[in-house]
Amino acid sequence: MTSPRQVHIRAYAKVNLTLEVLHKRPDRYHELRSVVQTVSLADEITVQPNTPGTMLRVSGYPVPGGDDNLVMAAIRQVASRLGVSRDLELALRKVIPSGRGLGGGSSDAAATLRALGCLHNWQIDRETLNSIAAELGSDVPLFLKGGTMLISGRGETVQCLPGPEPGFSLVLAWPEVSVPTEVAYGLLQAEDFSQGEASAQLWEALQRGEKPRAEGLVNCFERAVFAQWPEVRTLHERLSELAGVPARMTGSGSGVFALTDQAEALAQAIRAEGYEAHALRSVPCAQELSCANSDGSDAAVCTRREESQDG
Repeated sequence: MTSPRQVHIRAYAKVNLTLEVLHKRPDRYHELRSVVQTVSLADEITVQPNTPGTMLRVSGYPVPGGDDNLVMAAIRQVASRLGVSRDLELALRKVIPSGRGLGGGSSDAAATLRALGCLHNWQIDRETLNSIAAELGSDVPLFLKGGTMLISGRGETVQCLPGPEPGFSLVLAWPEVSVPTEVAYGLLQAEDFSQGEASAQLWEALQRGEKPRAEGLVNCFERAVFAQWPEVRTLHERLSELAGVPARMTGSGSGVFALTDQAEALAQAIRAEGYEAHALRSVPCAQELSCANSDGSDAAVCTRREESQDG
């Protein structure tokens, strides 16, 4: 198989249908339980060989530079671990803003790993791939898979939903403020911790083929974030009112979403009140290293679910 000279790939956002913190670990991370769903809001990345050096062009929302840029970190890590060239030109179109709990930076890193795999025709075991992803960040491994997932540990242990995934629509909106993840974790108190019961119950329901219900969704960061950033609480209350069901924050905020069968109408209504809002759908497939043609089509195609059960 001839290696493509250019790879185009999508990096999907995620929402946390549940997000629970059980306790703080000895390694200073937190033990999590979370049911996560990738959704149709996506950055786009194009990767191709370049003259000596790595060049990254970014459009849309700004991204951090230097060592904080996870796309560049992914390239450095791959070059170091696998000995491939860093002579690359990348174009990143940022649709997912940072500080909204959507995992955009981690998704970009995972998409870069997949794109490099397609570019170089890797024959690489998933254990090595997931090891590289985990070194880049706690959320990166989940974006190597996508779809409906149960997350545990500090976020690096990923279990994909066996069998068919529930398709559903939602509205995602955010205020102008961003919430730094490390600040949000620092605001958690003992009352915000749980034993992960809501995540376990939702996961059991999903395995029975049920769709997620708004009443079963939780996010342990909401108390602390609403108190510190009242703009997020205001949006949460308004979106809940318009949707007629409880909205939920995703990640540590400031993004807020609501499950609804009237996604486009609700997105228009919340945009009219000055918020950024999107009508989205769940993205029900795993994405690892399957490659399509480099003709502008997505380089990550759905893989068979039973091939994606390993963590």
